[in-house]
This record gives sequence, C-alpha cells and structure tokens, in this order.
Amino acid sequence: MKALLAMVLAATAAFAQEPAEIQLSDNPAILASKWLRETNAIHKAWAISLVRREKLTSLIPDVERVLDLSSSADLEERDVESLQLLALDALIQLDVAVPSFTLQRFVDRCPGAVVMLAAKAPDDPSPLLMDLLPRANSYEAYVAVGNLLLQHPSPAFVQHLLSSIKVSLYLGVYDRADHDRPGFGPGSFFGDAASYLPSDRKGWPPVGLYDFTQKSSDGPLLAGGPHPIYWVRGESVRYVDQSFESRGEDNIRDKNARNQEYLATLQHVSPRDFPLKILVTGQLDWTNPSVLEADVREWIRTQRSIYEAIVQQFTQQSLLSPQQAADLQLHIGLMLYDRRKKDHGELPALAELATRMGVTPLN
Repeated sequence: MKALLAMVLAATAAFAQEPAEIQLSDNPAILASKWLRETNAIHKAWAISLVRREKLTSLIPDVERVLDLSSSADLEERDVESLQLLALDALIQLDVAVPSFTLQRFVDRCPGAVVMLAAKAPDDPSPLLMDLLPRANSYEAYVAVGNLLLQHPSPAFVQHLLSSIKVSLYLGVYDRADHDRPGFGPGSFFGDAASYLPSDRKGWPPVGLYDFTQKSSDGPLLAGGPHPIYWVRGESVRYVDQSFESRGEDNIRDKNARNQEYLATLQHVSPRDFPLKILVTGQLDWTNPSVLEADVREWIRTQRSIYEAIVQQFTQQSLLSPQQAADLQLHIGLMLYDRRKKDHGELPALAELATRMGVTPLN
C-alpha cells in the first residue's frame, strides 16, 4: 500500500529548504501572522506550515480564511490551490472541526484531506460524503467513505448501494446424465492506474498528503466498520492528492462486496445471511436451446425477486423513498460455461441471450 504513497512523496528534501527568516526568528507566531497577511504566495505557504508545525492555535482563523482565497493578480490559480491544500493539512493536524459545507468545494482537488476532516465535522457530513463516494476510485478510499456513511445512514446512501450492487450469475450447462461436475467461477482481476503529476513546487514547504490503508499497524483508525480503514500521512512538495485514484481491485479488495456488506449491516444481518449474493453459481441440464433459455430466465427472475424484497424492506424502514425504490433495478451479469461432453452443437450466443433478458454478458 505504501508503494504508491512513496512515489508521490519523492524528492521532498531537495526543495524544502526553510527561508532564512524562519531559521533566524525567535518568535515564529509574529512571523507567521505577518506572512499570512501578505500577498506573497511562498510566504503565505511557509506561514501556514509554521502554524501547523508550531501549533500556533491563535492563528487558526487566519488559516481558515485561506480556504476562501481565489486567484487574482497577486495569486495564480495553482498558488491558491496549493495554499488551500496546505491549509487543510494544517487544520487536520491541529484537530480543527471544519463544517462540511466549507469542505464541499474541495472534493475534487483534495479528497483525501476532505475525508479526514469530514470524519470529525461538527455538522452532518452525509451530503458531503455522498459527493465523495462516487469519486473514490481507490478501493481503500471507497471503504473509508462508505464506513463513515454507515455511521450516518441515509436514503441517498441506501439508494447508491442498491443502484451500484451487481450480481454475477455463472451457470454451467451439463449433459443431463453427467454427474461428474467440477466447480467453476470467475478468476481475479488486478488493475493499475497512472496519472499525470504536476512538477514539484520549488521553494515551497512540504505539504501533508493523506492515504488510506486496511493495516492497523500503518496508522490511526479513520473509519470503523466491517473492514476498518486507517490513515497515513506523508509530506511532499508535489502538491497533488492521489488518495482517490484507482489502484485496481481483486477478489478480496472488492467494492461490490463492501456494498453487499453495507446493505447487510443496515438490515442488521451478517453478510453470510444476507439473501442477495453478489456471486451466484448454478448448474443447468441441457435439453435444447428453448429450455435452456427458460431455465436461465428463472435464475434471473429469482435474483430480481430477492432484490425487490430487499428494496421493499428498506422502504418500510424509511431508508428509501417510494420514488427512489421505483427507479432501482438490479444489475446482473451472466456467464454460461459449456460443460457438456457430448456434441450437441454450440450453446446459444451469450450476447444475444443476455440482451433478450436485459442483463450484461460477462467475459
């Protein structure tokens, strides 16, 4: 987990030389107060860093005002964005409770810092967290936000879970008299992602960047839940928050599985006992194409009936409005495995079969 963070935090020491004024100052509070009121972006940056490092709590209101900065003749847009990332880091480290409506504008640029502050927002962070959830391409970030939302359940969260959950239906087709039927199912998927990184900010102080992990040994707890998430902080002069970027998923780190667990938790049952399974396997006896299609339709109908019953339960709990419930539809993926030993010809084309049934063919 730390490998990606290490890439982001490279080369910090080479560009983080403190200005001489800081090294010679015997009263950092006076210097920080002065520089915070200047238009010089680098002075402002070092002042925010001083406030965080020296815990100059009397200057917290000045740091909070940085969040309201906008670009001007004196401050370029990238300078403003970098200063605001520094300010968010300082507020996190100084344990300041920032209202969620103040954080709303930073969900795209600074999602990691926003999650950290949303976890201790003084107001209801649910709307803010719901904005973050679909942006969380990283598995760990998604679970961090999901765990926090689980502490503040809302119809919007339930609607997201029910509209996002996917059932993968894997059906093996066998000769009727064949009793030797080995198992089958999907394999694993591993992905990776790379993105453009802006250049280092030479002359600027290092900024704290946050990342999320499932390892309790890596850092403090951020969000408890079925799969607790912990946070780590590193410093870099490359002012870019990559905490929400995708790093791939597999059969263990699976957002769909977490969606199912969240729904089960909200229904007060264990995932094992939750009736809707995200992976369903079954066996079909081969007779002819029309019978096969009818059998597949029955499997699909069963999954949709289970889903509709769950939607109805959430509606009765007032965790879903009737309008939200009416708009929901279960996403089903279908895969057929030809396990016949006799030559009966090809199975019906999966893509055509899936289209007729309103499901998605799986590769």
